[in-house]
Amino acid sequence: HRSDHQRTLDLSSSAAAGGDAAAAAASNSGLVLQPGEPSRLAVATNSHDIRLFDVVDASCVGSCVGHRDIVLCLDTVRPQQGVELLASGSKDCEVRIWDPATGSCLAAAAGHVAAVTAVAWSKSKAKGGKYLASGGADKLLKLWDTSKVLAAAAVAASEGEEAPALQQLSTAAAVAAHDKDINALAFSPNAALLATASQDRTVKLWRLPNLVLVHTLRGHKRGVWDVAFSPVDQVVLTCSGDKLLKLWSVSEGTCLRTFEGHTAGVIRTHWLTAGTQVLSAGGGTGFWGHRHAGKLAEDYASTSSAACNF
Repeated sequence: HRSDHQRTLDLSSSAAAGGDAAAAAASNSGLVLQPGEPSRLAVATNSHDIRLFDVVDASCVGSCVGHRDIVLCLDTVRPQQGVELLASGSKDCEVRIWDPATGSCLAAAAGHVAAVTAVAWSKSKAKGGKYLASGGADKLLKLWDTSKVLAAAAVAASEGEEAPALQQLSTAAAVAAHDKDINALAFSPNAALLATASQDRTVKLWRLPNLVLVHTLRGHKRGVWDVAFSPVDQVVLTCSGDKLLKLWSVSEGTCLRTFEGHTAGVIRTHWLTAGTQVLSAGGGTGFWGHRHAGKLAEDYASTSSAACNF
């Protein structure tokens, strides 16, 4: 079950202790952080609270308190306004937005009738933070209006004020998306599409902002745990409890390639090096490469017993 796994998320350097202190700490530990690299880690375990850690010395530097049950999912974004935002979903059926620099809760969203199992921000340069999506054990997909939260957070940050008052998010769009729990969400790089991965063994692609169904991707034999759009090509990658990764055409909705090599269900997958390599975790760690940019050609997998945190 998702609640049995530790959930972690990197936050960018704006949320960390800044300036000379952070640089000195990094130097002393032998870890060198480049400008813009993540320097904090948000961690959700079997707890109501989210804990924030410094990646240099692994010290706990804060927490986000407000959920009334176990936190199941996290995602972060830095909108054009430059304010770091953290979103979370919980067994308490709520979505919350946080300022990770202070741990303050900026907004809450009620509307799910079961645990919220996935959250995702749009991260395109033009639409970063414009969309916040959530999916749950109630099989619902919801898109939330975050415009007022973004504006209030930007004003507070620019004027050095305290965190704005807690806001209630309104639903921008909603749909009964799947027959079973939604496990993962992903926005396309241009934020035109949203992908949902479900325990019902399918992945669906939805056109924004009205959540119009474009394709249903069928082929996995067990629940689909993760989905990721390529940062450079019109393809999407999925991984499943059937031990497989699959590469799909976004335009056609067809399976282009299946990758075998894991010895147990694959829980997470992530594109690396500008979309030329893939990292996968579950039943070992898989590292998949190819020679031709834009198309997975010659692939390989190496597995180990080491855990993989993103």
